[in-house]
Amino acid sequence: MTNLELGQFGEDVAVAYLLEQDYVLLGRNIRTRCGEIDIIMKDGSTLVAIEVKTRRSQQYGLPCEAVNSAKQRHIRQSMTLYMAQNEVSHEFVRFDVVEVYVVADTVQHIRHLKGCF
Repeated sequence: MTNLELGQFGEDVAVAYLLEQDYVLLGRNIRTRCGEIDIIMKDGSTLVAIEVKTRRSQQYGLPCEAVNSAKQRHIRQSMTLYMAQNEVSHEFVRFDVVEVYVVADTVQHIRHLKGCF
């Protein structure tokens, strides 16, 4: 599996996992002039922007550590643009990270970090 395929696989796994948790899918791979949001979902009345990080190991640190301050800023700005362009208004907006660990093309572990930034 290439890195691109691994990332797509991780996003598919994250969406399936979150749908099982009663989240509602609003969009995937939302691109704006400020960046991209991997997944946008609703958790009850909360709008959630989700960054998915898929890794084969922790050799280079935890996946969530790759969501640095610049990436967080791009996601926040992208969410603001998404909400304005789609006339979406929510009292609560949350930013989550989902880590997906894959070994030999099999999901080993999923970790959902809510309200990371």
